[in-house]
Amino acid sequence: MSRTPTRTPKKSTVKSKTTDDLTDQLSKTSLKDNSDGTNFSQSFAKLHFTFREGAKDVAIYEVLTISDSSMLRHCKVLPGGQKLSILFGYPRELASERASRKILTLLGIQYDTTLARVTSRSSQVGHFINSKFEHTEEQLEGVPQIINLPFKCVEGSLPGGDVTWLKWRKKGRSVQYNGVLHQQFYDIMLVKVISQHSYAVELGEQANHVLDDSDFSGEGDDDSMGPL
Repeated sequence: MSRTPTRTPKKSTVKSKTTDDLTDQLSKTSLKDNSDGTNFSQSFAKLHFTFREGAKDVAIYEVLTISDSSMLRHCKVLPGGQKLSILFGYPRELASERASRKILTLLGIQYDTTLARVTSRSSQVGHFINSKFEHTEEQLEGVPQIINLPFKCVEGSLPGGDVTWLKWRKKGRSVQYNGVLHQQFYDIMLVKVISQHSYAVELGEQANHVLDDSDFSGEGDDDSMGPL
């Protein structure tokens, strides 16, 4: 009985793409793709915790923002109750020619309309903004930051009591202006969302131990937080 000869499979000559290959390919992508260029979407770092308050579950988000309350466009729980949407605007004045002049002055560069960086900023940024926004819009909007909620929450825009603005002093950071030291702060947006469901039994007030500087050895800091 004859045996069919076995053949050793040939090694593939197709080279698999490594991370370096993909990085090189991405680096050659056309600069006309503006997905990583000018945009006004903002995403902020946050702390998150949940607890029960009365007959409801509560979720708290402490969001570290780069904008103050005047730039907040919306903070709301989307239909379905499972996603929180936060949207800040971007001041149009920061993209103006006046802003360009100020930036160059701070960099020690004399403003000149023939400079490549001046004409490029004006044409590229200006074209992007004018093609996407009305001339009357002073706050430019990108894509909202969407946060997945841990449980179904009451839908709609959050009332003032559920969005609180705080300032946390930056320890050891101050700026001198006209001979006066100005303390610098982190802007914290405190967001509270409440569950749709209610427990049959309302939870009474709980007495929990709260940590303070006396709970730790060594000196505590003197950072303070307070409302705007």
